[in-house]
Formats: sequence, structure tokens, C-alpha cells
Amino acid sequence: MKMKRAIQQQDKETRKKNILQSALDVFFNKGFKAAKMDEIASNANISKGTLYLYFSSKEQLFVELIQQIASPKVNQVEAMVNNDSTLEDKLNLFKQHAKNMLVDQQLPKLMKIIISDSGAFPELVTTYREMIVDRALKTMSQIIKRAQSNKECRQGDPIELAQLLVAPVIFSAIWRIVFEPSGATKINIDSLLALHINMLKQVLIVKDRVDEDAI
Repeated sequence: MKMKRAIQQQDKETRKKNILQSALDVFFNKGFKAAKMDEIASNANISKGTLYLYFSSKEQLFVELIQQIASPKVNQVEAMVNNDSTLEDKLNLFKQHAKNMLVDQQLPKLMKIIISDSGAFPELVTTYREMIVDRALKTMSQIIKRAQSNKECRQGDPIELAQLLVAPVIFSAIWRIVFEPSGATKINIDSLLALHINMLKQVLIVKDRVDEDAI
């Protein structure tokens, strides 16, 4: 019986994953506002009734997509706070995390959906901001503030510096999902992130602890 239950649970998880992928595709291609639950069910090769056994609304589907796609990425960034490595090492680690986010196109797709229907569904934008953006910025600002207190980083508003740090990630996500399909030159993620992080290192990191000039 335990084996049978395990197989059934595995089947449920597989179906749930399939539904979420279907929802992401439909939201991305049609927009959140225009998407219909029956389209999501059809795209997942299940009945609409089966879909409602898992999710009661598009809003619930979208929140689950945030939790499944974006939250694990922020968890990785948050883990950096308790890392005793240098600011330079943390910036390098952030660069790798950012690359992983952008190579996997699910997160950029999620961001595009948010941008496309932000006016029609402001509550979803708020949910995404609170669950993902605010957490990421808070984490990076904590890292910068701690480095400043250790005389490892030049002074400057930690929140603004955190915004500056993540800005190319947002730009790259939008570029890949919105502009590249229309024929724009493909962005070189490795080169862009390496250039960005290297420039930030030159501006922020105090090589000589005596050098504490403000930005």
C-alpha cells in the first residue's frame, strides 16, 4: 500500500508540474488577463475539472508559479547573507546566480507576464514584489551594509546600491524575452554580467582600508 501511495503521490506531483508549465506557457503567450482556465487545461492535456482539483483560479496558479520558479532563486541569494566570505566573493557568487536565472528562461517569462498585465492585476505585481523583489533587494542591501561596516565597501545607500546591482539582471531578462524574439542582437549574458560585476568591484570594494572615500 505504501508503494502504491508513493506512486500516486508522484503522479500527482508530475501532473501539478505539468499544469504549472502549461499555465506559464499560456500566460506568456496570451497574457494573464486573456488566459482562460480551459486553455490551460487543454494545453496540459487534462480536463478543466481535473485542473480545478489542483488550482481554483488563475491567481492561485500564478502565485504557485512564483513559489516554484522565483522563490528558490531568492533562497540562493538569501543564503549568501550568512556566508563569511568577502564582498568580492559574494559578488562573484551573485553573478553566477544571476546567470543561472537568465539561462533558465522560466523566470524571465514570469517577469514578462508581470510587466504585461501590471495595470490590470496590480495585486499580482504586489505579490511578486513582496515575495521576490523586496526579499532580493533586502538581502543584497544587508550584504552591502555589512561590508560597509567592515570597512570593506565604500559608503553609499545600501538599498540604492542593491538596486544598481540587480538592474542588469532585470534588463537582461526583458531583453531576452521581449526584444530577442523580434530580431534584436542576442545578449551575451556571461560578458554583460562579468563587466557589470567587475565595474562594481572597482567602485565599491576598498582595497586599502584607509581608502574610504564616499561614492
